[in-house]
Amino acid sequence: MKNLNTDGQPVKVWKYARGNNNKAIYIDYMNVTFYMSYNTCVAFSSIPTGLVVQHNIWGTTTGAHLNAIDGGGIGDKAKRVNSKEFEAKLAEMEQSQRRSTIAVYEILKEKKEVEFRNNRLAERIRLNAGYSKAGH
Repeated sequence: MKNLNTDGQPVKVWKYARGNNNKAIYIDYMNVTFYMSYNTCVAFSSIPTGLVVQHNIWGTTTGAHLNAIDGGGIGDKAKRVNSKEFEAKLAEMEQSQRRSTIAVYEILKEKKEVEFRNNRLAERIRLNAGYSKAGH
């Protein structure tokens, strides 16, 4: 496993198939797992999409990689998608990730703004605590 760092987000790289080569790896980044066969993304998994695996259009080695990803059973192979559908689901996942990131950012921003307002209010209360209406 390799730990990389991209924009402050940890990236994990693992091998998913047996053997001594690095031709079958998966990459975890921001709650998405990308499965690579050689240098091609052949599958991915995310919370909104679940596991999405392409039909085998490459060869026996990549076919073995696909079987290692989804189990390779008859039902597993039936769930695989063509490359056009794969690209569409990948784009959908990316858009969903953007919306999720923006939503989390907005929540954190609002939380910081509330925290700032509360701190300012506490500061004003503290400053005014020594003063009384009768003395002014």
